[in-house]
Amino acid sequence: MKTEKRKYRGIEDLYEAEDQLRSDREKRQDNVISLPEINSLPKSNSQPDINSQSESGRLPDSVSLPENLEVGYRNNRLPEFSRLLDSNNPYQHHETEGISLNLMASLPETGGFTRFWHQLTDHLYRQLTPAEQVVHLQLYRLSWGHGKPTCEIGLPRLAERAGIGRSTVQQAINGLVKKGLVRKLKMIIGSNKEQGIEYYIEPPSSLVKSNSLPESSSPFESGRLPKSTSIKEKKTYKEVTHKDSSQSDVEKDKKEPEHATRGVSVGSKFSIEDCRRYAEHLNKTNQGINNPGGFALTIYRSGEADELIATFLEPKTTSAKTDHNGCPRCYGTGMEVVEGKGARRCTYNWQAEQ
Repeated sequence: MKTEKRKYRGIEDLYEAEDQLRSDREKRQDNVISLPEINSLPKSNSQPDINSQSESGRLPDSVSLPENLEVGYRNNRLPEFSRLLDSNNPYQHHETEGISLNLMASLPETGGFTRFWHQLTDHLYRQLTPAEQVVHLQLYRLSWGHGKPTCEIGLPRLAERAGIGRSTVQQAINGLVKKGLVRKLKMIIGSNKEQGIEYYIEPPSSLVKSNSLPESSSPFESGRLPKSTSIKEKKTYKEVTHKDSSQSDVEKDKKEPEHATRGVSVGSKFSIEDCRRYAEHLNKTNQGINNPGGFALTIYRSGEADELIATFLEPKTTSAKTDHNGCPRCYGTGMEVVEGKGARRCTYNWQAEQ
């Protein structure tokens, strides 16, 4: 009997404890519960005793979780921080406008420009890799941007201009060579000069048909320098003066001397028209010249084909004076070989001695 009374008494105590907990929860739900301040936390030496739990096995009210999860989340969540800036908000954009960058304004002033043809951007570059595009753009700028088909540059400097790695530049050059857009002419090695390779850049057909180059470079057809450009003639510099711009190019060509139409690196004694006639002759006779316009500009600037051009331009006058057919020196070719000096025009009048 005593054990049964104790059992009933324990159950009654348990019910009373649960009723007390339920009433406490209802009071807490009515009041807004806030997080305790840092200073109000219990001290480290005042830890609750584990053995002080109720007989029912429940945790004390101070450490028990609220029954309503919504209330627990609302009262225990972290404080809200300010939201990120919205790009569509004009007021926030106005606040950050003062720290925006303008890369174009930081670039140095550089004179000159390059006439770039739409044939390259619209049709050629879509068939190249991104690395080949940027390398071809830099080589085109260094060659035809100065009015010449060749340029000399080393691999490190070309990689710096293109903004890519050296190995990527090397792969891009190999791809351009395979596609017939670039040719390696020679390697430049020696002291007191920039190490690198001389490249030949194939001009677009639009450039060849237009017969014109940018004003900042040497002209392609007329052979004249742009305004305010100095020339080198017999180891002295002379200023090129131009008359009124309204005067036609034909009138200027008639009045200007031949030497005044040369550029700084021009070495040919013939005009660009003569060089072009000779280049077209080689192209028509299938002598290995596929681009007569570029070849004419090259021999005009270097002067290496002056003797061949003279032979091509003067066959009628020389034949009228001297008939080389049967000549024992040139054997009818009009050019004789002098030992130690090379080839020159044959002036031997063998008919007069007979």
